[in-house]
Amino acid sequence: MKRILILAAAAGAALLPGAVSAQIGKQVEVTKTYVPSVERAPKLAIQPDMTDTVRMRPEIDYRITPLARTTTLATRPIRPATVTYWEFNRPLPFYLKLGGGYPANSALDCYVSTQQAGIGYAMAYVNHEGWWGRIRNDAGERERALRTTNRVGVAAGKYFGRRSLEGEVSYENRLYDRYGGFRVGDDPNTLSAKRGDRPTYGSFDARFRFGDDFTDLSRTNFRIGIHAEHFRYNPGEGYSEPVWFDARPVAMPLGLENTLGGEAAVARRLGGHVLSLEASYDWRDGSKSLSGNRATQLRAAARYGFRVRSVDLTLGLDYYWLHNRWRESSATTDGGEKYGMKKNSLYFVPYARLRFDLGNGQFVPFAEADGQVAENTFAALSRLNPYVADNAWEPRSTVDYNVRLGVGGSLAGGKVAYRFYVGFTFTENALAWYCLQSEPVGFIPVPGRRDAVPLNGELEIRPVNNLLITLAAHGYDFSDRTGYCTGLPQFRGDASVRYTHRKFAFGVSAAVRSVRFWSVMAAQPYSADPAHLEEVPFKVPFTVDLRAFADWHLTPRTTLFAEGRNLANARLYEWPGYPEYGAGFTAGVRIDF
Repeated sequence: MKRILILAAAAGAALLPGAVSAQIGKQVEVTKTYVPSVERAPKLAIQPDMTDTVRMRPEIDYRITPLARTTTLATRPIRPATVTYWEFNRPLPFYLKLGGGYPANSALDCYVSTQQAGIGYAMAYVNHEGWWGRIRNDAGERERALRTTNRVGVAAGKYFGRRSLEGEVSYENRLYDRYGGFRVGDDPNTLSAKRGDRPTYGSFDARFRFGDDFTDLSRTNFRIGIHAEHFRYNPGEGYSEPVWFDARPVAMPLGLENTLGGEAAVARRLGGHVLSLEASYDWRDGSKSLSGNRATQLRAAARYGFRVRSVDLTLGLDYYWLHNRWRESSATTDGGEKYGMKKNSLYFVPYARLRFDLGNGQFVPFAEADGQVAENTFAALSRLNPYVADNAWEPRSTVDYNVRLGVGGSLAGGKVAYRFYVGFTFTENALAWYCLQSEPVGFIPVPGRRDAVPLNGELEIRPVNNLLITLAAHGYDFSDRTGYCTGLPQFRGDASVRYTHRKFAFGVSAAVRSVRFWSVMAAQPYSADPAHLEEVPFKVPFTVDLRAFADWHLTPRTTLFAEGRNLANARLYEWPGYPEYGAGFTAGVRIDF
């Protein structure tokens, strides 16, 4: 039996390789597509946190387009507290604009910043604009006409959740040559400002604020802030001799002006209703040649807004309390006491915005009413007119009330936008300027009442995405009670064409101004006695300021630019006796990262 089992095992072993080999060589034909499947996984019972922690910060483009220096009657609407944006800029990490041109001019803008999400930001900047050429004045003399504006500053912000603590400290310096002059009749003795007469204005500013940016009013927004300014004025060497409005035969001292103030605001949206409150306080005091000029201003404002379907309504009221005290004259009594004036004023200025959308944005009638009280500090006047006289002005605040009725909208799928309106402006203590023909070293502002009825039309056309055409026409019917010619045009028009491409951009613009008149006081004969002065109107004819620009984008971050001004080489004036530069250009490079 044992022998039989052994033989059987041997036979099986002999047959096994053949069997295995037969199985390996066997072919399998697939007649059905294989469909893989994954077993269903159960969903985790965890709800994700959908809170958005990203805070959008605007990116500021510092590309500066030159604007015509014009004197216009413009309304000054108050900025609604419900749509307030922070004035402190948060730019890209680095921006540089550097340029120069003819007549000799220079331009520089530089911003360097850093920002950490959820922590804060810091920034430093430098701004410069300079004109270094000469201008032939109306006396026929080619005088040095330097104008420079320089500004440096730092700003920083710290984020506290949805709120921010922000601050900015800056210093601005402005220099101007008094190059103006007049020819008295046919007298060959031409009269102009003295060489070396160069007033200098310096301003040190500091601002700090804490709170919200008023962009999301679904929750209560608030802000508080303080600001301070130290203004410094140097009249220049030309004031070392007496002029008709000041009998002091010695050099005039520096003028100083200090301002301190604070503001607070709160706003909230409840459904379709928006309520906001705002208050501010400003105190100012002058010293040196600006001594005797002191002012206090208290302002409170309330706004209520309501929007439903096609109606958008905002109503409000501004309250102003002002205390002004100023030196009436530099003359003294026998006891040596200066004459002075003081006045307390109370103003209520209404605010209203009413819009009806009757055609899906195509036809929107509107009615507006607003106004503003603007303090005429010497610092503010020097920005309006750098040749202002510092010893013959009354810092009465200018108060204006404005009403506008019109219609606006967009047509052709948004390719055409229009706005036409008529208005009425009543201005109390409106400023009119005059100067002395024989000594045009300073302009004197005279407050008075002025009414105006403006008729305005504005049109914006975009036939294709890259092409923009703008047209604007403004006509004014003045009723001036200041007693002096104001230099304001009865008509002004503006037109521009701009084309933008991925690699380049260019455009042209024209600013048209009708005939204007200023009051110039002439001595008869050449006397410095105000009693012998008579008014001689200074006429500026119809003028056109033609400008152009071109940009070439070398890289997404580098752009070459060129700007042309007064290309028609017209005789332009911003102030009588002070013609502007002729045809000129500025070219350079802009870099941002």
